[in-house]
Amino acid sequence: MMGWVAEQLVPHAPGFWVLIGLLTTSLLRSLESALPHAWRLRLWAALWVLVPYLGLLSGGLSPRLMGLSGSDWSLSLGLGVGIAFGALLLLGLVRALLEMGERPLLSGAPLRHSGLGALVFWSGITQFYWAFLRGGVWELLLTAPQPPEFPGYWAVWIAAALIAAQILWARPAVPSLILQLATLLTTSILFFYSHNFWLCWAFHAALQFLAAPALVITPQQDPAPDHNP
Repeated sequence: MMGWVAEQLVPHAPGFWVLIGLLTTSLLRSLESALPHAWRLRLWAALWVLVPYLGLLSGGLSPRLMGLSGSDWSLSLGLGVGIAFGALLLLGLVRALLEMGERPLLSGAPLRHSGLGALVFWSGITQFYWAFLRGGVWELLLTAPQPPEFPGYWAVWIAAALIAAQILWARPAVPSLILQLATLLTTSILFFYSHNFWLCWAFHAALQFLAAPALVITPQQDPAPDHNP
């Protein structure tokens, strides 16, 4: 076991990049209140894209396990339609809370400009980071001395637990929290069955749009400085 742990601490191992991703996200979360607001968006986008990208370049992460390639689109689309019906039940609760007057920050990302383009952009950034954790944990389990049965299943839900902890750390308003957790739950299920990052990205953006269409249709001013991503 100790030998396996040591093997994960090199750049061509999945454990290295999962650890780097978690540590850098935690570090930025801890320091963001001291950073200029103009830099927060850039840093979150850079972090959630560059760490997975460098992991792919180093060979430590698998594009297939991250859902970037090798997906069965006919199966994926069929599953997407089925899961969408289940998501409507969650949307009912989310929308009711949003109408209480709270304004959510979409996807748990530090969104400062509204509009469809920003929604799609941050949905993609968020899903790329989530796919990175899912794929990284999946590959990490496959390389374990005693891989668990159904490693893909465990990887998706271990990653979901890590992501949920990060969302809770940000302490968003209740409507935003429910929206983010509902998005995490539905896209985790969709990813498990489809292994398709692109479909999860589209579904993520659609879920955000349906839950809070006013943020897309009506231009808004930047949120107050004390809003958490």
